Amino acid sequence: MKKAYMLLLISSMLLLLLAGCGGSTNVNEAEPTIPDLKGTYKQTNSNSEDAYQIAAIDEDTITIYWYTENDQVTALYWSGTFEAPTTDGEYSWESQNYHDVTEYDLLASGDDTKTINYDNGEISYDVSMMGVTTKVILAKDESVKVSTQKSGSNGETANEATASEGDSAGETVEEVAKQLDITAKPTQDGQIAVFITNNSKTIIDELDVKINYLDSNKMVIDQDEDGHDMILPGYTVVSKMAIPSVEFADSQIEYNIELGVNRGYINHSENVEIASNPGDGCVIVQITNNSDVKIDEIEYDVVLFKGEDVVTIMYPEDVYDLDAGQSTTEKVDLYSSKTFENFTYEKDYDRIEVYLNQAHTFGY
Repeated sequence: MKKAYMLLLISSMLLLLLAGCGGSTNVNEAEPTIPDLKGTYKQTNSNSEDAYQIAAIDEDTITIYWYTENDQVTALYWSGTFEAPTTDGEYSWESQNYHDVTEYDLLASGDDTKTINYDNGEISYDVSMMGVTTKVILAKDESVKVSTQKSGSNGETANEATASEGDSAGETVEEVAKQLDITAKPTQDGQIAVFITNNSKTIIDELDVKINYLDSNKMVIDQDEDGHDMILPGYTVVSKMAIPSVEFADSQIEYNIELGVNRGYINHSENVEIASNPGDGCVIVQITNNSDVKIDEIEYDVVLFKGEDVVTIMYPEDVYDLDAGQSTTEKVDLYSSKTFENFTYEKDYDRIEVYLNQAHTFGY
C-alpha cells in the first residue's frame, strides 16, 4: 500500500513540475490594507488537473503538500516558519525548514530555507525535483482541507508535542514503560487477547509485544507476536495471539517500545467515532471520520465479552482512505466453529467492545 502510493506520487509530481510553467490565471485586486495570509491554498499554475500542490498557513507556520486529486493522496513537501507581513503590497520571507518534521518524508525538501513571495493574493516559490525547477503559484482556496505541521520541542512533531505537554515533557522510554498496563486474557475459543493501555502522556511510536509459551521446565516451546504504532495517551489497543497446538504450563509477556521514530505518522483516533451493534450472525461496526483530513488506514479489533470473560477477539480487514466527514459501515462475521454453532447475542455474549488500534495518516 505505501509503496504504491510512493510510486504514484513521484510520477505525478514530476509531471506537475514539467507541466507547471504556465502563468497564473487568478489575479485579485488587493485592498490597501495589511494582507492576512492565514488560510489554505491551492496551486493555480499546474497544467495537470490531477496533480498540484496545496498549503496551509497559520500564525507562525506554513506547510506545503504534494496532492493527487483522483487518488486523494497527500505527501509533505515543506513545513517551516511563517512571518506575517506588516505593510501592504508585495512581500517575501525566508521560511526556515522544520527539519524534525520533514526529514522522514521522502518527497519533502531538504533545503534549510525557502524564499516565499506574496503578491496580490498569491504566494509563490521555486520547487526543484529530479533536476527540474519551476515556480509554483498558489491562491487561497477554502475547499482545501489540510493543516500545518509544526516543529515541537526536542525534535517532536506537533502531534507528539501536543501529547507531551506539561509534566510529560521529556518522558524517557523507561518512564513510559512503567506506565504501561499490559494484560493477557484467554478467550473461550482458544486464543489470547492482549490488552495494552498507554497510561503515560506521551505517544508511543512503536510497541512490539511478544508472548512466550513455557513448558513445566520454564522452557519456551512456542511464541506469537504483534506490533502497534502511534498509541495515543490514555488509549487501549488489542493484540490477537494464537496459542500453541501442544499443551503449555505458563506464559510470559515481553515488549519493546520506541519514541520519536515515526515523525510522518499522525494518529487521528481522537477524531474517529465508533459504534457497534449485534447483527444477523455478525457484528455491525460504524466508523465515522470526524477529522478534517482523509485517514489513510484504520485498524480495529472487535472483542466479545460474557460478563468479564473474553469470548472471542475478531480482527477484521482494515479500512482504507476514509474521507473527512465520511462514515463506513462494516460487517464482521462472528467466529464460526463447533464451539459457537448457532452463536447468538443473548446466549453466547452480552457485550461488544471495539478497540481502535490505529487511524493513521502516514505523511507520504
